[in-house]
Amino acid sequence: ISAAFDILKQADLFVGLDTSIKHLAALAETPIVEINLGPSDFKKTGAFLADVWNWSPQVPCAPCGHGQKCTQTSLKCVESLEVATVLNLIEKSLL
Repeated sequence: ISAAFDILKQADLFVGLDTSIKHLAALAETPIVEINLGPSDFKKTGAFLADVWNWSPQVPCAPCGHGQKCTQTSLKCVESLEVATVLNLIEKSLL
């Protein structure tokens, strides 16, 4: 964990999911682009810093229950995420 923290302290940006590493990036005060899929809910577990950009799917089933099997025929939250959206958030966060 200390090696990851050292890397995050030097990073210009962290892009990732709602994980422990995201929270370590927040502790390192590294700007964050957070992708919220499945049960991830930035309102509950987000990194509450000025330099955080959140993306959450706009699908009726999101966020779902933690540990719950997806009720959809496919992972609608994942399918709604486009590369262009992530690149746009990265671009905005680095301005």
